[in-house]
Amino acid sequence: MEDKELHQLHQALLLITDEVDRLCRRNHIRYSLIGGSMLGAVRHKGFIPWDDDMDIGMLRSEYDRFLEVCRTQLGESFDLQTNATDEHYVYGFAKILLKDTYLVQYGHEKTKHRKGIFVDIFPFDPIPDDSRQRTRQKRKNYLLIKMLDRKFTRKSVRGLSFKKQAVFKTLDFMNLFVSQRTLVRKLNDNMQKYQSGAYVSNMSGYYGYDKETVPKKFMEEQIEVPFEDRRYWISKEYDSFLTLYYGDYMVLPPVAQRRTHGFQQLDFGSYGEKK
Repeated sequence: MEDKELHQLHQALLLITDEVDRLCRRNHIRYSLIGGSMLGAVRHKGFIPWDDDMDIGMLRSEYDRFLEVCRTQLGESFDLQTNATDEHYVYGFAKILLKDTYLVQYGHEKTKHRKGIFVDIFPFDPIPDDSRQRTRQKRKNYLLIKMLDRKFTRKSVRGLSFKKQAVFKTLDFMNLFVSQRTLVRKLNDNMQKYQSGAYVSNMSGYYGYDKETVPKKFMEEQIEVPFEDRRYWISKEYDSFLTLYYGDYMVLPPVAQRRTHGFQQLDFGSYGEKK
């Protein structure tokens, strides 16, 4: 992505995050920037220069309140997307979309869900203290996500290794006997199986169940920090949070490791630069 286009994307992401922040402040809902967005806030006081998304996390109780508030208070320029509001969307986290924009992620070209520039909102759910219960929950969560991903993206297996082809074909066979709606229900039930615990996990996160597991207190207290020309909230325990995710997080990674998501198609609609 060219610098000019990335700057436009950052401005669109800030519009969405401003709306999330507005709703949360108005309704006393606790949130924290997470992942690369938290890292950007701490290390760059804004976006990581090459980053192309925005991630926000909430405890499940706050997340449920946020979804409820969105039903009546979300600004008219935005759209709430969950597996309850969009029958073609299957993931266990929400997106706030910016209307009149269009964005297609790689691998999602064949999907039918609503598409636009978005900010991800992730729920952090309580997990059990017992290691065997955690293992069962983790494995079930992984399987359900993989099955839904196969139904959702319909990615081709051509060119993949024999082992990966075998795995995907097995998942496709299993999917013949269960509906998307059933898989979504099972995923939601599994994520919310436990109502309390000293630890919580972002089970829909990029890094997986184990690495996305943090003490509950990490999501209970926030501090306000600069982000570009705004101020957003991050966990008061940001140092422990970021160390868990990235190690020595203040050191810039080599250029080859500066990961971006990349998009197959991106249209800013009325938010693009006027000619």
